[in-house]
Amino acid sequence: MCINDWRLGRYMRTNLTGLSVTNGANSVILSNRQRVGILVSILNPDSLAGGHVRVMSGAVGVGVINTFNMVNLYTLTSHGDLPTRQFELIASVAGPVSVGITEFTLPEEYLEAGYKEWITQHRINP
Repeated sequence: MCINDWRLGRYMRTNLTGLSVTNGANSVILSNRQRVGILVSILNPDSLAGGHVRVMSGAVGVGVINTFNMVNLYTLTSHGDLPTRQFELIASVAGPVSVGITEFTLPEEYLEAGYKEWITQHRINP
């Protein structure tokens, strides 16, 4: 771990949300430009009963959560700008499924400072 990891950790904020997801309507997680990661997890796996929860962004499926894979993590490092986009969740089972959402955000000024530092280090003229 380097000192920049510590700095990043000090500015990182988390927002925890619980959603009740059904097969009748999409549960929506709005887009957020400051979101650098999002963790989607099943809180009551017994309610899936062999079903799944689809994780969508727009009309594109980006993941499936089921009793074998109960957590999906999307980060800027691994998935580009995907974590900043809007997400929709829909269950394949009739009953509600409790889903936990953990959003990781950084202040805009920190994100901008990181970009400027990168430009300077790589001698790029934007």
